[in-house]
Order: sequence, then C-alpha cells, then structure tokens
Amino acid sequence: MKRLIVISLLGIFTLLAAACSGGGPQGARPDSSGNLTILQEDSEGGNMKFSPNSIVLTVGQRVRLVLENKGQKNHEFMIGRAVVYNPAGEPDGFKEDFFGPMADQVKAQTGMGAMLVMDGKVMQGMDMSGGNTAGMDHPGWMVMNNTGSGQTVIEFTVPESAVGEWEMGCFQDKGSHYDDGMRGKVIVVKP
Repeated sequence: MKRLIVISLLGIFTLLAAACSGGGPQGARPDSSGNLTILQEDSEGGNMKFSPNSIVLTVGQRVRLVLENKGQKNHEFMIGRAVVYNPAGEPDGFKEDFFGPMADQVKAQTGMGAMLVMDGKVMQGMDMSGGNTAGMDHPGWMVMNNTGSGQTVIEFTVPESAVGEWEMGCFQDKGSHYDDGMRGKVIVVKP
C-alpha cells in the first residue's frame, strides 16, 4: 500500500513539474551577455526564413541582436505590428514600428554592405549615392543586409511599452520574401 502511494505521489509531482517547466512563451532568448544572433536565410526553392523564427525579450534587458545574412539574396529586418499592404496588395512593412518610440536610443553597427534605413532615408551604412534605394521606403526602422554583408548589431534596452507580441519581417522584392516565410515572432515579457 505504501509503495502504491509513493508511486502515485511521484507521478503527481512529475506531472506538476512538467506543467511548470512548459510555462511562458517559447522562443530563443539572448545569452547572459545580451547577445542573440538572428540569421537571414534563403534557398533555391524560394524558402525564406529567420533563424530562430521566434525570440523572447525581457523588459529592462540590454539586448544585442546580431543579424547575419546567410542567404543568396538581399534581406531586410524590421520589427512591428499590423502588416501594411501597398496598393498592389503586396506586404510592405508594419503600421506600428517596434523601434520607433526608442529610435534615438538604439545603437546600430552595420556590417559591410548593410545599411540602416528609417522611413526610406539611409541613416547609416553603405554609400547609396547614385544607387537604387527603390523598395526601401517602408515606413519605420529597417536594416538592409545585402548578401555577404557580415554582421549588423542592433543594441537597445527593451522598454516596458514594448510588452506583447510583435513580428519580425523582410519585405524585400515587393513583399515576396515575407510571403515566402521570412517572418517570425518577437515576444516581449516582463521580468
């Protein structure tokens, strides 16, 4: 009888432990120094993705997102809410920009062949004089990582106003990258 009670109690504790460990949002988190690498990838079959495609950030945390384009195509990186569609029906950025309210507090170090663009204006990065900036006029804050551009680092402290779910996306090539899967979740939680 004692043995049955002990086995039953162990079973209950195991179930409780499993339930507790599965709590909270799922996704990659920055390491102890605040670094989190996000790869931009594509394949010949047209598959596009961010890896990881789901990240969790905590309010008050100093974060260094390290972006690296590992694909064969140029890619954008934006975080926001509510996808905006252009008159042709193509996804074209976000209505609400994650970085907008804190844009002056975000530090960015662009890789060679990358640039930081804000509301269609190149703020930092490669020289576009005489170059084609068409398609980079999405509203909000964006990083453009060309193929082989190395690492771009975005450093910021997560504000309390950002709590909730956001989306990261690439709207390159008239939104086809977004449609082909280059999007993911950004979840901001309180400590």
